[in-house]
Amino acid sequence: MSPYRQQAFTLAHELTNFVLDESTEHADLMVKWPESDEVGPVFRQLLEDLMVMDDHEWKDATKLRDDLGMDSLDMVELVMNCEREMGIVLQDAEWQGLSTIGEWIALLKGHVANRK
Repeated sequence: MSPYRQQAFTLAHELTNFVLDESTEHADLMVKWPESDEVGPVFRQLLEDLMVMDDHEWKDATKLRDDLGMDSLDMVELVMNCEREMGIVLQDAEWQGLSTIGEWIALLKGHVANRK
């Protein structure tokens, strides 16, 4: 397993198993994961943090590699950021074949909806 992937798994594991004291003193520290209907805007922000995007590039059919010029390192960073921000774990086989924004959002919504 690559060091980047291991780091992503470790971070996702730490976040999803994060347990807080039930006192109200720590209530502001609780992690709030996005719901399914919030996945699109969160994903857009993650993409904009990685790439310079114009509004006309934000379409379901926009291809991350071909249209936005993302390389393999950008993709790994995107995966790690999605896992961190959404409280999910993505398997390599799930995301490596995806090419468009729409495909990514569908995958992420499915994971967010099934998050426990």
